[in-house]
Amino acid sequence: MQRSSHVIAVLLPFLASSLATAEPGKTGPLAEASAGTHLAQYEIGTPVEELLQLSLPELLRVPLLSATSKTKESYFESPGIVSYITAEDISLMGANNLQDLLRRLPNVEIPSLYLFRNNVTSVRSQHAVTDTRTLVLLNGRPMRETYNGGVNSPIYDGFPLSLINFIEVIRGPGSVLHGSGAFSSVVNIVTKRPMDEPTGKATISYGSHGTKILDASGSTKVTDLDLSGGIKLFDMDGWRYKAKDPSGVYDTMDYKQEVWAATARATYEDLSVEFFESHTNSNDLGTEPFWPKDDVKLMRRFINAGYKHSFTQDWKMDLDLTYNEFDAKTGNKIGATKRDDNENGSKDVLLEATAYGVLTEKLNLTTGAVVERLSWERDNSPRDKGSDYIGRGYAELIYRPRDGIRLAAGGQYNEPAGADPNFSPRLAATFSFWDHWGIKLLYGEAFREAVAIERFVNIPDIPFVGKDDLDPETIKTFDAQIFYTRGEFLGSVTYYRSTEDNSIDLDFSGPISYLNKGKSRYQGVEFEFDWRVAENLRAIGSISHQSSFNDSDKRTAQVTPRNMAKLGLSYDCEQGVELGVFGSYFDDYEERNSAAVINRKNDDYIHLSANIAFNLNKLLQLNTSYSTKLILYGDNLLESNSQNATDLAREDVTTLPIRPGRTLFGRLEVEF
Repeated sequence: MQRSSHVIAVLLPFLASSLATAEPGKTGPLAEASAGTHLAQYEIGTPVEELLQLSLPELLRVPLLSATSKTKESYFESPGIVSYITAEDISLMGANNLQDLLRRLPNVEIPSLYLFRNNVTSVRSQHAVTDTRTLVLLNGRPMRETYNGGVNSPIYDGFPLSLINFIEVIRGPGSVLHGSGAFSSVVNIVTKRPMDEPTGKATISYGSHGTKILDASGSTKVTDLDLSGGIKLFDMDGWRYKAKDPSGVYDTMDYKQEVWAATARATYEDLSVEFFESHTNSNDLGTEPFWPKDDVKLMRRFINAGYKHSFTQDWKMDLDLTYNEFDAKTGNKIGATKRDDNENGSKDVLLEATAYGVLTEKLNLTTGAVVERLSWERDNSPRDKGSDYIGRGYAELIYRPRDGIRLAAGGQYNEPAGADPNFSPRLAATFSFWDHWGIKLLYGEAFREAVAIERFVNIPDIPFVGKDDLDPETIKTFDAQIFYTRGEFLGSVTYYRSTEDNSIDLDFSGPISYLNKGKSRYQGVEFEFDWRVAENLRAIGSISHQSSFNDSDKRTAQVTPRNMAKLGLSYDCEQGVELGVFGSYFDDYEERNSAAVINRKNDDYIHLSANIAFNLNKLLQLNTSYSTKLILYGDNLLESNSQNATDLAREDVTTLPIRPGRTLFGRLEVEF
């Protein structure tokens, strides 16, 4: 029987690339992370066919590298509330970009800011105006920008989906190991690794609103050198954007978008170099959402050089030098009066050393240190620039008293620029020694330090001034999860409770500035499942409820729905037809200001997508070295109009358009 459930689809590509290419007989990452578990027998060199014979509960105990702990741990043991999006999911369900995929996960919604579109991933309703509450990683390395703190749309729109092995999404704080910005969630993009033979995949799409997409990737081995990479080209003539601005002026435009992006990775023995760059160009309402329209041009660049060294069999080290660059050029207006373009950006260099070791047979240690140089610049008037150095240190002890029990305690000490030091602890206990049941009890804290625009912005015409003594935002989260697996079914129920303090927000009491606000509380329940109903039929889904309160215990108006329900079905016909359907129900967005300029209200909403693929090799019985598919993909199929939602920043309009209505695509995919 083909085992391709959600978690198995994650494990097998990883195991295929990490086991098949190694030398037989060596103690490998599976044994290294299993510390006394029965799965330690699966060493490097173990044929993947042997792993295919394991049951689902056994496979869920096979360790793989996880962003929750920076070490190889099983799905059951990982000290986080984790969901995965696999290459299989992308193939069966279809998508145009990363946020199409993330929106299908439990308790995740994608709200929008009028200026930066497709930019914020809201997890458990914990988000800000930009994407400052979600930290994006590429193969475990942080992709930050420190001018706005979270303009991630070039990553979401530009990353080639064909290169993705899986995406690991952690709901909850991650600052203990990953530092600032791992506030409410971590999104770790893990790319495919080269196999023994060259591989490649290319998809060409054409669809509604004059949209053209090229998504291509490939990998190969040259003796001991592993090479992989991909490109993404996106060109859309535009969907119809209709709205009143805050002054009551009504107008329309074609919301156009262009994206080009490229990524590459080279690994030679213990050395690796990785690169990603993405450029986006779209039209929007500019820095102030008033007609006429303006252009928004964004760039993100990421480079990481890594080195792995083993001191002994029990102690090893990772050394990484990470560079992140951001540049933005937006229309600059006061009301409807256009001025010079507003250009700003940041260039950040991070040096991180992480050590992993075995203290005793049952006690492991992970520890590390970070030094980071942050620099930023504003090119418009008045021109300004600056730089800061920050330092962090972290450590975590992992204790396994017996099979199926993992206990951990750790923390990160952080010295942010312009503020007092802070400490973020984590405690985690996971119990998975029962045949079908498991429990996770997690407590963690996270922080997000103030960024350049919040500390140093100076725009005399508005006036708008930064505040250099802002304290970091902090959050404390408790998670309790019960999970159950039997046969081909995996399900879990999670309760969470978070307390957020010192939130950085705009202050309009005088010249516009920033301030640290009071506390907010979030709580909710998440149910999710993954079920192989039959050999070729799979169902995945979730139901979540959330609520939030301010420091006076009054329910607060959220800019994401309180209730969500999501269900996906995929069917893989052996004759060559694959079908995937995914539907998401979102409760209505809250309106924060009844006196605001009125645009069309967004009531409760059902977002439906469908993907049908015809494998021409199977249907036509072609015997070729490559696979060819014709694909039809439809998104937001139940809505002909664009979706409106409450804007993340503006309270003087009820809603603004955030995504188009029904879109249809035809695709040609070739893979070898």
